[in-house]
Amino acid sequence: MNITVIGGGTGSTVVLEGLKKYKDLNLSVIVGMMDDGGSNATVRDEFGLLPLSDVRKSLLALSDSSNNEVWRKLFLYRFSEGNGFKGHTLGNLLMIAMTDILGSELEAIEMFKNLFNVRGEILPVTFDSVRLVAEYDDGSKVVGEHYIDEPSKNKNIVNFYLDSKADAFEGAIKSIRNADFIVLGPGDLYTTILPNILVTGIKEEIKKSNAKLVYVSNLMSKIG
Repeated sequence: MNITVIGGGTGSTVVLEGLKKYKDLNLSVIVGMMDDGGSNATVRDEFGLLPLSDVRKSLLALSDSSNNEVWRKLFLYRFSEGNGFKGHTLGNLLMIAMTDILGSELEAIEMFKNLFNVRGEILPVTFDSVRLVAEYDDGSKVVGEHYIDEPSKNKNIVNFYLDSKADAFEGAIKSIRNADFIVLGPGDLYTTILPNILVTGIKEEIKKSNAKLVYVSNLMSKIG
């Protein structure tokens, strides 16, 4: 049975950790690539790469933790001090280095899949560099996932889109096409779920799919 999880955030990793216990399932996760806060801002602005945090989380969620506990701890390690290092995770830095060595983010992901003995596919939703845009009912506009993720008590989102066209990665399209179940969520609607749906080709493929669509709602609502 083929299951494709769309999201990539913390909520999706919990789903993946649960599903990987069932050995007869073929798992794939389509990971959003629009995060632009914290360490990801450096990854995008200084190295010209797409954000890596959600890829890193998915690698760990689908890894064989019994054989890679030290690697897991290294990948999760976050520097708490040091000029230029504070706030960065070692996992992101390792993925930057691997991308530089191998020449592409996709090859770097495949290499870490082998190192972690990952069971499943980790698929960036797109390799196009785009940012999220939210328009609010007071006429204001915000660009950037990390700003949108900070809810406002005084205004609501009325329009939501990408700042430029993004085409879906072919691997993500094939995963949806071959899925028996497509799982959306849990996760923030505007920063985890919708960003993937906005990528050209994703919603179109979901509409055509005969797979059962499962939406995992959040336990609590969020302002905004």
